[in-house]
Amino acid sequence: MTTLKYTRITTWLENESELRAIRQQVFVEEQGVPPELEWDDKDENAVHFLVKDVEDRNLAVARLVRLSPEKAKVGRLAVLPEFRRQGIAKSLLKFVIGYARSEGFNLLTLSANIDATSLYANEGFQALGSPHEEAGSLHQRMELTLGTAKVEAANALGQDERVYRTHSETDYLEHLKSLTSQAKQSALILTWDLEKNILDNPDVLDALSRLARGGRATQIKILLGAPKTPVAQSNQLLALARRLTSNIEIKMLNPELSFPEQVYVLIDDDGVLLRHHYEKWEGFCCYQDPGTVKRLKDEFMRLLQHSQVSQELRQFSL
Repeated sequence: MTTLKYTRITTWLENESELRAIRQQVFVEEQGVPPELEWDDKDENAVHFLVKDVEDRNLAVARLVRLSPEKAKVGRLAVLPEFRRQGIAKSLLKFVIGYARSEGFNLLTLSANIDATSLYANEGFQALGSPHEEAGSLHQRMELTLGTAKVEAANALGQDERVYRTHSETDYLEHLKSLTSQAKQSALILTWDLEKNILDNPDVLDALSRLARGGRATQIKILLGAPKTPVAQSNQLLALARRLTSNIEIKMLNPELSFPEQVYVLIDDDGVLLRHHYEKWEGFCCYQDPGTVKRLKDEFMRLLQHSQVSQELRQFSL
């Protein structure tokens, strides 16, 4: 069983080779779609989704094409043969729908291969008209009405179904403050260097402090790759951890292992804030995605087993 790492929200310019390779194998070679139909002019302006696993292999793709301010088309959803029957297509579709909600679309449309209609029907898509031939096989037009998102559910942990894309430090920090302020059980943080002015932002520190003092049932675990940096910067999250040593655990990944490119914060069982690379701000935030949180928690605990308290952190705590 493949453990998913994350779904990258991307563009054709950023990941053309990976996106093209999967679609070439699935649509052109496996399903016999003519190349002139597969490669259209919509790719350059579409939002693309690329699923990877813990070994950084590319597993699946999809795209979302804006048709109007209210309407978008889901398409090119493909999972490589060796990774099928693992729930990847379902998870990816849910992710795309969540992203569409965050972008304000209220209607999604698609043309599904007749053999895949149950996948979309299970997520609420309704068939329109009769099946028709498209690219050499039977397809069914389908659509999903998203409706207006509930205002009171916006950014609510365990309630907001949207997927928010982050582009900047400001985006990231706002979602981090929102997530941590709602934490009741746990915060698992994978970070390269404790992110000065982000993870030790006063609002974030207050939220983590409240969580740490919540009792034995709460936990804060932090795994980092460069302990010298936060010590040299006098990072205030380290100072908080020093005061609450029994409530906040900070360790360094074994230096013999490669630190993952992606970093993330997991809040309770539903919230995830992820950046695709620890030196960049592009990523996404979900307030209700227990599937992704579970998979990333499993990865985090696996990495934690290969971690240690660094000499720099030990000296800082004395």
